[in-house]
Amino acid sequence: MRGEMAEARRRLFFAVRPPEPVLAHLANLIARHRASSPGPAWVRTENLHLTVLFVGIVPERLTGPLAKIGARVAASTPAFAATLGAPSGFPNPARPRVASVELLEPTGALSALHVALCSAARRFVLLDSRPLKAHVTIARAKAGGEPALRRVLAAVANEPAPPLPFPVSRLELLESRPRSSGPIYDTVAAFPLGVG
Repeated sequence: MRGEMAEARRRLFFAVRPPEPVLAHLANLIARHRASSPGPAWVRTENLHLTVLFVGIVPERLTGPLAKIGARVAASTPAFAATLGAPSGFPNPARPRVASVELLEPTGALSALHVALCSAARRFVLLDSRPLKAHVTIARAKAGGEPALRRVLAAVANEPAPPLPFPVSRLELLESRPRSSGPIYDTVAAFPLGVG
């Protein structure tokens, strides 16, 4: 109706934030390459995360139901271990829009977490049906910046990854708020894994 205010909307996603030692490793990796590769938009340390499920832009009234889904799914998912893998380009290394570091989790727990969230959230939102490609984004191409991102991927290809597994014990529902300096990710709710 004319004159009615539009309902507030939020850009939401479920994510895992790596623990401090992993963040420090990724921050050092970014710092070593930022000066020699200023073309890409490098991810700030506080924004490093693994997206488990991108929900999208939804009416604010769905925040509560989505948080309940996160709490329920997290409670029924045991904590697990993961490791950082090789650098990769998305959607493909020849024309990357994103430079990332793969996240390896051999037991399937991370994929199961993704599938459980998808199954529950589909009641409220239309979701992408592609399988999870576990990664932590470290840089994004600016307009026409695929060549610069390919150079970044070549430079970080020989960087050693921390060999020890790290615990994944918490799921978060995050809101992405755009800013001219890059997005800000605010935690809407956090859910411990396997507590239920």
